[in-house]
Amino acid sequence: MHRLPFDALAGLLDCEDDPHTSWLSWARDDYALVREHVPPQWRGAVEKFLATQPPPDTSTRVLCHHDLGIEHVLVDGETVVGIIDWGDTALADPARDLARIFRDLGPDVFGDLATAYGADSALRARARFHGRCTVFEEIAFGLESRRQIYVDKSLSALPWLFAWRTSRALMCGPGPPPSGH
Repeated sequence: MHRLPFDALAGLLDCEDDPHTSWLSWARDDYALVREHVPPQWRGAVEKFLATQPPPDTSTRVLCHHDLGIEHVLVDGETVVGIIDWGDTALADPARDLARIFRDLGPDVFGDLATAYGADSALRARARFHGRCTVFEEIAFGLESRRQIYVDKSLSALPWLFAWRTSRALMCGPGPPPSGH
């Protein structure tokens, strides 16, 4: 769906073009709400990320699900058979869809997906950035709705979201780690 022509979709959907600085600001606000639920060993890395500059806003906008968390992906065994909840669909940076897969399924699945997608290092870095930003809203949603499963899955993602791992090439492509990692 990311390959559908933008011109054919313009005017039919909202264009989500909030700058990365806004996403980082929202992440800071969400983190302030959930900080006490973040294990102390991750707070330093989280706060360092929240104090860094976001990646450049360099993407063209494509048709995105825009809320492609694992809870919206239907599977039969290991086969994806459907995707639900298209209410947030927008013209947006494709990194927004890849980000939630990274957040929810980790660097190995993300690496395979990003490679199959043909994601360059800039797209991988933006996806990593958005995955980090969205984890705090997910924790806040779980706490507010009393759905512990959202809190638990988000907290279990902190190691791959905020620790630099040996699977660097899978997460960000070749080259040195992005700033703030």
